[in-house]
Amino acid sequence: MARMVEGLRRRSAVAEIVSEEEIREWSVIETTGPAVFLGDLHGTLDRVHDDLAAVGLLNPDQADPLSWEWIGGNAVLVQLGDLYDRGADADYLRAALGRLNDQAQQNGGDVVRLIGNHELKYLGQWPTRLNDAEHLAVAKLVLHGLSTGRILGAVAVKGCLAVHAGVNLDIFPEWRGKDAGHMARDINRRLLNAIRCSSEITSIKAVRENVFKDPIFYVGPKRGGAFAKVNAGGVFWLDTREGHSDLGFTQIVGHTPTRSNRVEILEDRNTVLADVGRHPVYGNGSGVYVVK
Repeated sequence: MARMVEGLRRRSAVAEIVSEEEIREWSVIETTGPAVFLGDLHGTLDRVHDDLAAVGLLNPDQADPLSWEWIGGNAVLVQLGDLYDRGADADYLRAALGRLNDQAQQNGGDVVRLIGNHELKYLGQWPTRLNDAEHLAVAKLVLHGLSTGRILGAVAVKGCLAVHAGVNLDIFPEWRGKDAGHMARDINRRLLNAIRCSSEITSIKAVRENVFKDPIFYVGPKRGGAFAKVNAGGVFWLDTREGHSDLGFTQIVGHTPTRSNRVEILEDRNTVLADVGRHPVYGNGSGVYVVK
């Protein structure tokens, strides 16, 4: 059974406390249908419709993002974060995925977006080139998604963990031997606890200084971070070169574009790399990962 977020959407701020029960419900999706994982989009519509139509989620005849139609039944679609930046289509993608969420839930399916480091940018973890008004507008959209369960830090589905950048157990030894649901719940709990105090954003500087202290937000050395002593980033910043751990089950991640511009599988780490580099700066990649 897919998680239900209907009736929670009136909540407008993370400060209106998300309950432990809601975190538990949102963090694990149960379905007998397939789960489809769509990597980083970076404001790029190219080939997204074709990829989702090819695996049976979208009507192949409705390519306009304003009219995308869910035909996936009880399937689950997980977008792995970094919807924003680089390309010009982020607003279309955000609106289209929101409509697909409504359609999917009416049919026993689900659509969920994960938060990536580029979403964290708008919450103040690192600077943007937008003016203050534009920055604040995106931040409020991200916070609203987090407060309603439409955007998550991580999700467990079909025994797999989906998270933007991935898990290195040297950073999180407390997760050794834990299952995907436990990790997803802990990531979501820690993310929401970190940003709850800043849901009414008035000062991006204040958010930046007070929020991003949990190891889940660590920026590792390959991304210019200050945490070289542990040699790896947290779950929103871990670079493939810093090493994903074999968790005992599959983790499905984005963040680091694959060299092939296709989905790649690291068998020795039980890790699926689903950031195919869709934007031209990364190589115009395509493809999704499906778990049946």
